[in-house]
Amino acid sequence: MNENIEVNGQQFEIDERVARRIETLRIGTPVRVLTKADYNGKREVYTGVVVGFEPFPDLPTVRVAYFKADYSAASVEFVSFNAQTKDFAMVAAADEYDAAADLAAARKSIDRKVEKAAAALREAEGERDYFESKIGGAWKAVTA
Repeated sequence: MNENIEVNGQQFEIDERVARRIETLRIGTPVRVLTKADYNGKREVYTGVVVGFEPFPDLPTVRVAYFKADYSAASVEFVSFNAQTKDFAMVAAADEYDAAADLAAARKSIDRKVEKAAAALREAEGERDYFESKIGGAWKAVTA
């Protein structure tokens, strides 16, 4: 009972009796997510983690959070995997996969996002303080 598969132009013959991969997923299990094709047809692989299970009788669902980063933005996305999920695939991360490197990159990206938001908040507070001290006082004199 052999099956031929092709991965990146390479042919592999797999004996399904011994090559079947059984994955045990628990909350906190690192996973790899293959996302749907974007506008140019490219699919992407992201690092994620199982964050929950929804044991619906008709459609059991696995909830996954994954970190998505590109040139201009970084975000944590959520996806629900079940028998009806299309355009996404998920596997448990291989034992040799080093999630720490992806985790460090994700933290660094999120820290940059937090610092950018904090800088915007400081700027808005400065504008408010300037308004209150310079312009707000002048309006009080005009309305009195």
